[in-house]
Amino acid sequence: MTATLYVPAFGRSLPVLLDVWPATGELLGMSRFQTYEAVKRNDVPSIRVGGRIKVPTAMLLDRLGIMVELTPQPAGPTGVTSTISRAG
Repeated sequence: MTATLYVPAFGRSLPVLLDVWPATGELLGMSRFQTYEAVKRNDVPSIRVGGRIKVPTAMLLDRLGIMVELTPQPAGPTGVTSTISRAG
């Protein structure tokens, strides 16, 4: 099971780590080439995990100005819950 964060600004949950393509690119409305170039320029935060490039959701949302706020939620099967909301 993949850990997720609920993002009220998007009305859905997102994985804690996003694939560069297609997840991050589609979220940002960018082509595959534009997304990888943005990662290369460090416009999109990224980390390497086992030889793969991943985008930490919380860091990306922070870069976009969407505040990360942890709030108590009913525990799911893993017992881990988080919510991200837009500052305002």
